[in-house]
Amino acid sequence: MTNAYKTAQDLGFTGTPEEIVAQLVASGLTARPIQLDDLMAYLNIPLGMLRRLPRADSDGSKWSGSLFNLLLWVNENGTQQQKDGLNSFFSHITNDRNRTFDTTKPEFAAQFWQVAQMFGGTAPQFPSAEDFAAVAALGGGWLFADLTVQKYNADKVSYELQQAAQSALAALQTRRQKWDQVSAEWRSKIETGQVGDVVVISRADLAQIVDDVTNLAELILGDRGTGNETVDDFIPDSVKSLRSTLEAL
Repeated sequence: MTNAYKTAQDLGFTGTPEEIVAQLVASGLTARPIQLDDLMAYLNIPLGMLRRLPRADSDGSKWSGSLFNLLLWVNENGTQQQKDGLNSFFSHITNDRNRTFDTTKPEFAAQFWQVAQMFGGTAPQFPSAEDFAAVAALGGGWLFADLTVQKYNADKVSYELQQAAQSALAALQTRRQKWDQVSAEWRSKIETGQVGDVVVISRADLAQIVDDVTNLAELILGDRGTGNETVDDFIPDSVKSLRSTLEAL
């Protein structure tokens, strides 16, 4: 599932949660690019939005359908922004050299979303809102069409928790590598009878290992806990034993 907060960060969206949610909704992003072969076939049948004529009609047009009706109307009556958006979309999807309409990118997706919101279902000869939604469904559907501030804030907490857990895990892995190195030295010295030459890990390093594991356990408790566990339930017995030893020193 796409994390709305991470997507907003990746796209550089800023502002209040309400403003960022509005930007994400208006981005029109879908889960995957729309394959143009699928799109053109779907626009033709069953939607009837765009059909290539076997030969040009009396006014030289090579196309028919509700999307083409909308294009003609916008070019005659629309604003420059509307003309630019719809003509860009039409030019892209009718260019045989293109293979996808990449609605995972805002520069393509936002224009299509804007056209859908402005004109979907506004006249019988134009595409319906359902027609536009069906096109978006070819790319897995609009990711953020129903996004709320509550869901965005929840995604933010989830993402920050995940990042904190990854940082704690990285720190723990670094400490564990040091622990494994020292353990290997101990094992080698013991096996060769050179115990006196062992380089001993410091108490501070041992304490740091305990702290790192405890911090990670707290994150896991917050993410996966059911309300009946404590932090210790997520700390390995070996680390709890090490903690007790340090406390007794």
